[in-house]
Amino acid sequence: MPESIPSTYPVDAARTAIAVAYANAAYVADEVFPRVPVGRKEYRYTEYPVDESFTVPDARVGRRSAPTLVHFTAREKAGACEDYGLEDAVPDDDARNAPASAADPVDRSTMLLADLLMLAREQRAAAIAFDKSRYPASNKTTLAGDDRWSEDHADSDPIADIAGAVEGMVAQPTHLLLGSRVWLALRRHRRIVKAIHGTSGDAGIASRQAVAELFDLEGVVVGRARINAAGRGRPANLVRVWGKSALLYRRDPNAGVTGPPTLGVTAEYRGREVRSAFDAQLGARGAHRVRVVDTCEERMIAPLAGYLFDQAVA
Repeated sequence: MPESIPSTYPVDAARTAIAVAYANAAYVADEVFPRVPVGRKEYRYTEYPVDESFTVPDARVGRRSAPTLVHFTAREKAGACEDYGLEDAVPDDDARNAPASAADPVDRSTMLLADLLMLAREQRAAAIAFDKSRYPASNKTTLAGDDRWSEDHADSDPIADIAGAVEGMVAQPTHLLLGSRVWLALRRHRRIVKAIHGTSGDAGIASRQAVAELFDLEGVVVGRARINAAGRGRPANLVRVWGKSALLYRRDPNAGVTGPPTLGVTAEYRGREVRSAFDAQLGARGAHRVRVVDTCEERMIAPLAGYLFDQAVA
């Protein structure tokens, strides 16, 4: 093993704790692709043939014979974590002259950088989870016209759509993931309201818990994050990260890169870190540089553990 090279930016343990503890309720990437540690940036993950989990061998054992030997033919593949990081420089005068009642400027910068990294991860996770090319034909459908769950499409039937998908999936789903716009339409849809509240369905609203229980799921996950689609230097155009689709998926509490079967995970190398240093070359009196880094990879492991409703609303 090569010796570690001293870094110009040593790890800042106190601010690493701030970055790790910081959470934004709008972000749900960890709910879809839970983080699991790996020992190296390059790692191996496992794919299992679906038929092995459903083909029942002869389990009878004779009085003087050995039990049937079952052989699992898992496929091992290579993955690699990628470095993501952002940096800020806080002038020393700003740090020294901050009001006593205000948050430490460097701590505040740490939280803002962590938030932006989380938003970038949210965008990556949404792009993977809602990419219909990743799912087999049996595990996706594109809703169009009056079949969409939009409020003005009274003849659409999200209960039949979702219940049918749940029944057809070979991997029992545990959660339903929706963008905020889709959730607003679904929870107000007359068929959903009628089924949950026992009313005509012309008025009312459903809770996440009630919808989860309706479809025998563990939970409903709603992505509310927004991102500026216009980019820097232009008037802001805020759009939802989790757009117009919905996803049934299985999330195993014991998920890892080698199993058991689950929609996906995030391989995490070393965890989120904050590195900081004082740079005397910046400004009149130097500046405190703070860098937040996250080395990880969002990886879909079992597409059959998901069912995508593409374009669920107009």
